[in-house]
Amino acid sequence: MSQRKAWAVIGLVTLLVGGAATGAVGIRAARAAATEGKDARLQSPDVAGRPLANLFRGNVARFRQMLRGLDLSPEQRGEIKTILKSHREEIRTVVREVREQHQKVREAAQAEPLDEAAVRQAAEGMAKGIGDAAALHARIRREVMAKLTPEQIKKVEGFQKGVRESVDKALAAAGN
Repeated sequence: MSQRKAWAVIGLVTLLVGGAATGAVGIRAARAAATEGKDARLQSPDVAGRPLANLFRGNVARFRQMLRGLDLSPEQRGEIKTILKSHREEIRTVVREVREQHQKVREAAQAEPLDEAAVRQAAEGMAKGIGDAAALHARIRREVMAKLTPEQIKKVEGFQKGVRESVDKALAAAGN
């Protein structure tokens, strides 16, 4: 996996498990990859009418806007980059684990004949991976948030509130 793609995946996974400031460097890489057409899924018109895909795209766009609004100093950018680099291998391991577990869930769900116990077992493995990702996110988030000013923290918290609201709205729409 290329370094750009790895950072894009890291940023996107971080965002999905609730990250805001923690995913700053990773999302910037994702934005660059999408802008260059490297990740066509973020720009693909085939997500129209799909509430969860639209949720994801909308939150990535909100995150980009929030990052611009944080006005991170060069020192803050450097400190955050150092924090993320210090956790690089942990992040890669968690991303790899979640991706592999997701593949197992998909394979079990599509297997013929259907083995519901196998699907549940695969889903439990994925849940563990997501739990590991959430715990890592919480540790990194704590380190990153310590580098922000009170005003920047308020902006991040506002962003997170907006994400929670958009997730609730998308899940309600997906359930209809």
